[in-house]
Amino acid sequence: MQTRPVVLATFNARFAHASGALRSLQANWTGPRQLILIEGTLEDDPVRFAERLLSENPALVAFSVYVWNVRLTEHTVRVLRRVRPDLPIIAGGPEMETDETGPELAHLVDLAVVGEADLAFGQLCEDVLASSSGVRRPAFVLPPPELSRVLLPVDAFTDLDLAHRVCAVETSRGCPMRCAFCTAAGTGVRRFPTGRVLAQLQTLWDRGLRRFKVLDRSIHHADFDPVLDFFLERTEPVFVHFELTPHRLSTALAFHLAEFPPGSLQLEIGVQTLDHEVSGTIGRPFSNVIEETLDFCVNQTDAHVHADLIAGLPGETLESFATGFDQLHSLGVHEIQLGILKRLRGTRLCGLMPAGQFNPEPPYDVLFTDTMSFEDMQRLKRMGRYWDLVANSGNYRETLSLLLKDSPFHSFLTFSDHLFSTARRTHGIELNRLSEYLCDYLCDAGRCPRPDVLAALEADYVRCGRASRPAFMQKPGSRTPPPPSTPPDSPRPPRQRRHN
Repeated sequence: MQTRPVVLATFNARFAHASGALRSLQANWTGPRQLILIEGTLEDDPVRFAERLLSENPALVAFSVYVWNVRLTEHTVRVLRRVRPDLPIIAGGPEMETDETGPELAHLVDLAVVGEADLAFGQLCEDVLASSSGVRRPAFVLPPPELSRVLLPVDAFTDLDLAHRVCAVETSRGCPMRCAFCTAAGTGVRRFPTGRVLAQLQTLWDRGLRRFKVLDRSIHHADFDPVLDFFLERTEPVFVHFELTPHRLSTALAFHLAEFPPGSLQLEIGVQTLDHEVSGTIGRPFSNVIEETLDFCVNQTDAHVHADLIAGLPGETLESFATGFDQLHSLGVHEIQLGILKRLRGTRLCGLMPAGQFNPEPPYDVLFTDTMSFEDMQRLKRMGRYWDLVANSGNYRETLSLLLKDSPFHSFLTFSDHLFSTARRTHGIELNRLSEYLCDYLCDAGRCPRPDVLAALEADYVRCGRASRPAFMQKPGSRTPPPPSTPPDSPRPPRQRRHN
């Protein structure tokens, strides 16, 4: 009789994201049973997803749970409990940290696992299968494994993954920072053996991967230099994404970053706040090095610079946030990710701000603070979404220059308020409709002459290679110009290309 498999599942934010957690567990799987990976997205129906899981006739199902998928996972588990009440279920991942607020999912599964389960997962599954059915166990907290024993997921990525999905590769775990809002705060950095990391990169390269997202928050450390050298030595086009803390930029790292050719590098820089007092409150260092790092990355490298700001930090006011936003924008970064503070379980933030100031439902985003009203937080959430559509997308470089005046923050916040009052939504706005909203707003009350607005929109459409025009942009008898010739194959994503 064939042994029934263990099914390992998760819901990714979108198909383009391949779950690194599932693949790491698969790479280190030591159980006697076959391990089957099943991935869904947030668009999946929980009943149909449960059907997919059960079609494998599993002996046990395990879920990887995050803040973005916990409710969908919980719904799926409730379905499984009704259809197969005897089926053992395990759940692990960052969202399984338990405190007085939940999560409810921890009480629905046979075992909740907290921590890195790479080496322990196989034995945990066998222990659950060998125990009495229906017996709930307390959360199992795992100590961090020795990374020299953890295998990196090379073969776990399929050819489909490498060709069409974002494949994240780990070179270390943990973080050198101690930010109050982060689950990795104070854990320190643990590195995978350099030889193993380079072998992983080489194998993925040989299999055709040309777009790498490297998970490492300590690229300023000299131990990371061999990874930088690996990518700089490539003779074919490559696109690599690194995370960078702006407080540390050594001469050696600056030299490496400046060596990357145009179109090959993206830097995600965690600024979070440019307010000195707020930085101190959340345990984050603050110095002039932050601006110097950003200036260097923008003006002395060919990197695409994506900078993160967080709204709703303790002590931050609307005006201090506006000052930081304008300051960051003046440095010329290509994208500003306006994020909203979240209350993640197990972080020091839980002791700094009352739980009652946060949404009780995932993603546990802040609703108001002692220094920022609920109304202003709602405005900032909408602004963050619209800024992503208009500015970060790269679709409206010329048009945006007409919109942003003395204070880019206040200029765009005013537009954001107007857009929401007109569209009454933040998602599902088609590009041509968004263009019309921009045109109407800029032309209203004489903000800009209509010919100037239409000329800017036309320039943006041409630059982005768009073949068609919305009706309001068309002139009688005019013909839409042909799109520019298709650029040669490049691993650089279209979004980043639109910023040039």
